[in-house]
Amino acid sequence: KMGFAIARAAAEAGAEVTLVSGPVHLPTPRGVQRIDVQSAQQMADTVLPLASHQHAFIASAAVADWRPTQTHQHKMKKVEGGATAPTLAMTENLDILAAVAKLPQPPYCVGFAAESEKLAEHADAKRRRK
Repeated sequence: KMGFAIARAAAEAGAEVTLVSGPVHLPTPRGVQRIDVQSAQQMADTVLPLASHQHAFIASAAVADWRPTQTHQHKMKKVEGGATAPTLAMTENLDILAAVAKLPQPPYCVGFAAESEKLAEHADAKRRRK
């Protein structure tokens, strides 16, 4: 909701806004170009080519840090007599905000830090890292 509110406010202030959104049931703010994606990988693939042509990049919600290494087209069936659950190997998703900030000509970047303790300390460390 925050990203949609920021997009709406920016558009109302006269900015040309492109909103890249994961699956949500929110209406597109008037005057905003919206690109829908389904996964963190699709979001990265969409955002990175666009970011270098923008004046500002606002990352209002983090995508998942991890994704399954392997996906399946269909349901994974139980093996007859198999009592062991399948293992789930994970791989790290790209940190999109950090990747945009490291572009050769990055836009002005804004990010938000959702922390549960040592708020200022963890947010500052995240800002410096990205």
